[in-house]
Amino acid sequence: MLASALAVELMVSVLQHPMRGEAPALIVSGRGDEYTDAVDEDTETALGLVPHQIRGFLSRFQQLMITSERFTQCSACSRAIINAYDDNGFEFLLQAFNDSQYVERLTGLTELHNETQLHDIWVLSDDSDDGGDGGEQ
Repeated sequence: MLASALAVELMVSVLQHPMRGEAPALIVSGRGDEYTDAVDEDTETALGLVPHQIRGFLSRFQQLMITSERFTQCSACSRAIINAYDDNGFEFLLQAFNDSQYVERLTGLTELHNETQLHDIWVLSDDSDDGGDGGEQ
């Protein structure tokens, strides 16, 4: 219920902002509880700030507003996803709903995952620079 309540609050904040989905992110200081000079008419509306992400910790009753650069392979906001939705609309959604790997392939996350696994295998390989005996004694 908490997640759905936050989702509603975020959506209302985005919809009420004059720039909608292009609303700028809030930048906070290193402590995370003091606003910097970035809070101005572009970031704050009648409903308050428009956070880009909220992370919650129930064990500490704490919420953090996190700001970061757009990940080029983000499954939500990457150019590949936005372009696919703009070009194909509901057909894009249907394909994403019916093929659990579609979004990963479209964004390049599948390739990134495979490269990471290959790197892990290489790092953990027995054929390291220890004389090439495969670790046997």
